[in-house]
Amino acid sequence: MDVDIIVKEFSYQALARPNHSVFNKYFYEQFKYADTFLYNPSLVGRQFDFGGKIYHGGDINYIGVGVYSAKYGIPSFINKTMATQWNLGQLIGGQGIHNWHQIGPAMTWSEYGRQNFNSSK
Repeated sequence: MDVDIIVKEFSYQALARPNHSVFNKYFYEQFKYADTFLYNPSLVGRQFDFGGKIYHGGDINYIGVGVYSAKYGIPSFINKTMATQWNLGQLIGGQGIHNWHQIGPAMTWSEYGRQNFNSSK
């Protein structure tokens, strides 16, 4: 799988959607539903090898959060904080310890999406 193709496709989708003010509820919903095709029951748990490291489809899916962060000019530290907060919220909400383990990969892949958004346009 070529990750850059995922970033490019999701970037096109993000650019096609309207921009919203940070005070508009749709601004936050874009991030909440920023899922790529990897957030599919048959792919979310599947393992993918990138550079000798194994990631699950659910980890790589965080590219979508990064793409939206780039679209709105959100800096790296906030992008990573959003990925962390989402997983901590899921953990506290009783959705499983895997959310704790997903924090690192979520930050990695959301940042990948953020950094590569501009080059994919």
